[in-house]
Amino acid sequence: MRWMKNIGAATSIVRREGQTTCLKGKLMQWQLDALTELFHIENLTNAEILVSHAGLATFSTNIPPSLHQRIRNILAG
Repeated sequence: MRWMKNIGAATSIVRREGQTTCLKGKLMQWQLDALTELFHIENLTNAEILVSHAGLATFSTNIPPSLHQRIRNILAG
């Protein structure tokens, strides 16, 4: 992801080598668990999600578009 988007993001979620971590912002544990499970089911080992202060989510290119809405639903709580 572009570093400028990362600086302006309210929330930054990263999946690296099977570990899902919220690097910036706050997520509830169940949200991280749900994202981890979804990534595991879809065999995604590396991914990045940025959420702006306005609530707009940006996804790394290795996350298929078919998962975008499911991820947005998890993040919306």
